[in-house]
Amino acid sequence: MSHWATIGPDLWHLSTDGLVLAQNTDADLVAQAQQAWKTFIETGQVWAFLIGLIIGYAFRTFTTYG
Repeated sequence: MSHWATIGPDLWHLSTDGLVLAQNTDADLVAQAQQAWKTFIETGQVWAFLIGLIIGYAFRTFTTYG
């Protein structure tokens, strides 16, 4: 049983208007993608990704038959 199922009946009278108005949205998806890519490069995760691809490909090559 979820936590919300036990407290939900007590909160039926509360308005959700404040929740909708309090949401902070940023619709600039291109800027978000650019920032994510910049962070991916700056933190060195790209090297871990490439090394993982190489090791994974080598593992697959050495463990397959025929």
